Amino acid sequence: MIEALGRGHYVTHAADLAGVHVDTVERWMTTGQSHHEAGQDSVYARFYTQAKAATAAWLDGRLQAVQSAGEKDWKAAASLMGRRFRGYWSEQPAQGESGASGVTINIGIALPGVAQSSQVIEGAVVSVPELDE
Repeated sequence: MIEALGRGHYVTHAADLAGVHVDTVERWMTTGQSHHEAGQDSVYARFYTQAKAATAAWLDGRLQAVQSAGEKDWKAAASLMGRRFRGYWSEQPAQGESGASGVTINIGIALPGVAQSSQVIEGAVVSVPELDE
């Protein structure tokens, strides 16, 4: 299970590879997180920290690969910057992304039983407080 997470598998697939139901793994993780946060040493706390560390190590490796590629090809660096700081470096804002005046949302309306009745109301703005990163 931990090895599969370290290779980049999602929890669902890592559980499948280990022959464990994903609900069981999620229960282990929840229990492990509470034990870890309470400072309790248990098999669940160790599983939780190992699973988190394996996932973080895999992600770190991928991030380093993109950064290395960015030294040779600007598109790799731009892609990473656009994902990390979408508001500054992305050509297209994420759906529901915060702006200076609020969050832009698209609202879809479909009438039951009426084919192709879906319409999108674009540009609706909901004011929300800015959150620090």
